[in-house]
Amino acid sequence: MGITEFLKFMYDGQPEWSLLVVKAPIDEVTDEFTDLHGAETVLRDAPRKPIIEKYDEVASQIAVVHVRDNPWTIVFRSLLYVDEKNIESVNEEAKDLSARLNTKAITFIGDDTSGAQAYKLFEKGKLLEEAEWEVGGELYTFKSKLRKKPAIGAVGDEFAEGFFSEQEIYIPCCYPKYEDGHSWLAVEKNSLDAIERADLIDLGEADEEDEDEESE
Repeated sequence: MGITEFLKFMYDGQPEWSLLVVKAPIDEVTDEFTDLHGAETVLRDAPRKPIIEKYDEVASQIAVVHVRDNPWTIVFRSLLYVDEKNIESVNEEAKDLSARLNTKAITFIGDDTSGAQAYKLFEKGKLLEEAEWEVGGELYTFKSKLRKKPAIGAVGDEFAEGFFSEQEIYIPCCYPKYEDGHSWLAVEKNSLDAIERADLIDLGEADEEDEDEESE
């Protein structure tokens, strides 16, 4: 359980990401996420291969990953890069998916530029908890309908690790790859056995059109 391996994996590269985890089967998450964006290209049960050279040309596809014997499905929205549009998108997607699937969804974001990390917990479309902090610094934001604000000074990785572990979430170390007309999920050795299945979604022009409409 937890995110320790994922954080180490990201810290070794460009530590920026946006992802969401949904407490639902992978088929349901892939179907709803695809419908949400009007995406037409989906590779279900994509091949999984060990990483040869870390972060070698991460593909723009969305990786939807199911961890073995775990009720949560992870959607890797962006890796090695994040901006305000990524952050807004992933939070809205988590809210929508939690409502559509009548379940919980959690976002997790890391921004290397500001040194900030954040998560939001939704259930059935309603925001129940959110936190934002500077790693090694203070807890900027903490709002919760579930518990009191933790009495902590400097916020280390153990803060987020504790939250995700309590939810019984494991985030594996992986990313989508595309080369010579073939797509697959590149997986760090320590996560290979944990991943039971991965779907790859190409948002393509459908997503670009949505973003253009939002900017008008």
